[in-house]
Formats: sequence, structure tokens, C-alpha cells
Amino acid sequence: MDIMIAADLNYFSPALTLIVSLFHNHMERDMNIYFLCSEFGEKEFAVLDKIEKRYKNKKIICFNISEEQTEGLRSFGRFSVGAFYRILGLEMIPMEVERILYLDVDMVVTRDITGLFEMDMTEPVLVCDDINNILQGNMEYHKAIVHLTPEDKYFNSGMILFDMEYVRQKHVRERLLDDIKDNFDRYKLVDQDALNRYYHGISRFIPWEKYNCPCVPYLSLDTRHVIGERNLLTYAELQRMQDPENGLQIFDVTEGILAEASIIHFCSEMKPWKDREFYQCNQNMQQVYKIYNRYERLAARLMK
Repeated sequence: MDIMIAADLNYFSPALTLIVSLFHNHMERDMNIYFLCSEFGEKEFAVLDKIEKRYKNKKIICFNISEEQTEGLRSFGRFSVGAFYRILGLEMIPMEVERILYLDVDMVVTRDITGLFEMDMTEPVLVCDDINNILQGNMEYHKAIVHLTPEDKYFNSGMILFDMEYVRQKHVRERLLDDIKDNFDRYKLVDQDALNRYYHGISRFIPWEKYNCPCVPYLSLDTRHVIGERNLLTYAELQRMQDPENGLQIFDVTEGILAEASIIHFCSEMKPWKDREFYQCNQNMQQVYKIYNRYERLAARLMK
């Protein structure tokens, strides 16, 4: 299994947690992690080497992203230049790698995801709906920015399974970077918008509930949230329906959805390695925090 992750020094600790969660849930599986990084020194590389040696059949291959490679790119919103590493790294993946699974480092893997990695590549990428923006009511805005219609689908770029032969043949990296530089001031979620624009119509969407599940509240008028159904309330709908006069009962189905996820994405501004009290005090997210904290503590022990 070939995995690509990316981080600068600020995200080194959560990257370790993700790596340990991947290794721990695939103990008997060969795995190569291609780590696109910057600002790492001897200390960080020594830690990665130590973690690698604790697991059988696991490799961590680091590629340093230079300032020359990021020329013309800049931070946007709350995102650093590191957001573009997933695109820059596409040219660094060895030629023998046929497909690669990109994961954001603010994720944790809760179980074996071999089935995801081995899915049929009927399209050049496998992706998931951006459910967080759907719930926030922002989806039409993001679609309009990249010239998609309301009926088109828009994905979250935190998890992407890339067909690397397609990437190489179509020079995807170069086309994405050209698009980013041409539209930087127009795009809102710059790298994600560029990816959606390029892969529009040639993306296979797989269940977000399993493979890119945001750790956010999920509310429904139905106690039984079934994977694949869209019976969740947007936050705007929730505000309208909370009027006591309408007599509707709203159910919090957060815990059940998160329990089914194989990959949990902490994509909001609240991060489990910083905002511990938020997760510890939120009853429906406590179990997820315990899972994250378990791998975080395991990574810390392996660093000693």
C-alpha cells in the first residue's frame, strides 16, 4: 500500500499520529509512506526512522519540498503553503507506484483500509463528497467558484486515491499549478478548487461516511442514519426547525456516524491535539477523541 502525506514542521506531531494509526491498523501489510515535508531537521528524521523500525514491512520515504518548488505559491486563509505539497509531490512519487492514496495529516485511521486502496480505478481519482461544506450550506458557493453547476459534485481533497499513470500521462501536476497561479485570487480553497476543476466529470465518488468523515456534529429528523442516505440537516435547516412550534424532534446521530468511519477527518479549526477540552467535553465526540489520543500517545511512546 502506497500512501502520500504532507506537512511542515507545525504539523509534525499530528502527522506522526496519522502514521502510527496507519501502521497499527495494517500490521501485516506492506506499506510505504511518502512524506512530503519541509523544515525538518535531524531530530524529526530520527523520530521517523525510529517509528519505521518499530513496525514490520513499513517504510517512510521523505521528500523535502524546497523554496524553489513553491515559488509563486503563497498561503491563503488559515492554510499555509504546505497545502500545495500534495500537488507538488505528484512528480516525486517513484515510477513503479501505480496508485497512491493521499491523506491529510489532520486525519486518523481507525481500521484496515486495504479495501479502499484496492478499489477498481474506474476513474482517474477516487474521492468523497465535501459533506462539511454541504452541512454548512457553502456548497453552491464553492461550486460556482470553479464553474460547476448546482447538479455537479464537489469533493473534499483530504482523501484522494490517484491513478498515477494518468497523473504522469496528462501532466496533472503542471496543469494544476498553472491553474492555481492563474486563479489564485479567485479560488477560495485554492488547491481543493483546482483539483475539483481539473477532475470534474472524471472522479469516482465513494462514501464519505467511511473514508473521509469530518468530526463535526450530525443532526437528523431520523434516529436511524443509514450510510449512503442523505437525511442529515444542514445547519441552516437546523435553525429553522428548532422552533418549538413546529413540534419536530431533532436527533443527534454524530456518535453513530463517527463509529462507522474508517478515516476520520478533523477538518474544522478545532484540532484534537490543540483543543482537547472541546473533544473531551463533547459527549458525541469523546469516543473519537479517545481513539485519536490512543494513537497520539502510542506515537509519543515510540519517540522516546
